[in-house]
Amino acid sequence: MPNQRRTEAAKRVRRGTAEPRWGWSGVASLTGPQLSASDIDLPRLLPGHQSSDAQIIQTLCDLGARYRRYLHQDEFGPTRAERMASLRQLLDRFERLVSRLHGLPEDLQLQLSGRLARSAISAEREETTSRPTAAT
Repeated sequence: MPNQRRTEAAKRVRRGTAEPRWGWSGVASLTGPQLSASDIDLPRLLPGHQSSDAQIIQTLCDLGARYRRYLHQDEFGPTRAERMASLRQLLDRFERLVSRLHGLPEDLQLQLSGRLARSAISAEREETTSRPTAAT
């Protein structure tokens, strides 16, 4: 009896009602606070610090900028439900595409897979040649 309940519960998959939000990249520019040495009492806050004041202030500005960007993403970005709805929609479309591809005659499937493989290989080559190489 308990196993039967589990299988019935597994069949009733709850789908969210959220609408996917497209077009949100989540990217925000890094705009940090403008600090100077006069804004912070470094000798009192960090007695005996070894880094220069300029390095410490630059690090604080960088941290502040990242914090603001993360806060922006949290406040204005899609909710988890919207992200899941987008993912579900993409998976549904992908499954539909796969089922249509399986419906093609075998010779067309082979031609298509060969072209896709060649396209992927050339795209990979372009990516590796356009990447800057590290100086040794």
